[in-house]
Amino acid sequence: MKKILFFICLVLFFIGNSCFAKTEFSIVAEDSQIIYEPSTNSWVKESDAEDAIILTKNDYDGSKNYSEYRDAGDKLIFALDSGCEFLYGNRLIVVNNNYLKYAEVVYNGEKFEEVYLSSDEVKTVFPDVELIYMSELDDNFMYRHKPCFKKQKVLLFNDTEKCFYKLTCKPKRAQDDEVRGYIKLNHPWLYRFKHYGERNGKFKMLVF
Repeated sequence: MKKILFFICLVLFFIGNSCFAKTEFSIVAEDSQIIYEPSTNSWVKESDAEDAIILTKNDYDGSKNYSEYRDAGDKLIFALDSGCEFLYGNRLIVVNNNYLKYAEVVYNGEKFEEVYLSSDEVKTVFPDVELIYMSELDDNFMYRHKPCFKKQKVLLFNDTEKCFYKLTCKPKRAQDDEVRGYIKLNHPWLYRFKHYGERNGKFKMLVF
């Protein structure tokens, strides 16, 4: 009987995690165009505005860790220490997966700037998640309580200077492909995370 119950739990676990759909963010893809309208202070995908600034995204070195945005004449307008950007309303949100930090690109009247978001601002962009602060790591371990039969989405928010280069979660299906800090905790489990850049870079999250 115990073996049957254990098998059922495993099946439910993998079914639940397989249902982790890609986030519904409007990710700016490689070689795609995005438009900024100074008159409306808005980022859009299409525009008829006379002052529209049309930019094309390029992956700087093929690693998806850096983004460049160039105009029609191939002039570099701005570059980001990130490979993931998406539209949220009329804002261009930047996801720095290596540092688990979040920003937006704003125009100051002369040039584009990357402005990092506070934790409260991040919550407005990701309203369906609970923020997990990386400063909560105690000896590379943390505990999370999850109510029974309730799925939980969390976003790893780095309030330290530590780097989490190429963060990878196991089980893999719990982690979003684009926003690496966006994790879905469907079941009580020991979630293991690995990253590169320092010796034995890893941490664990026990969800119960």
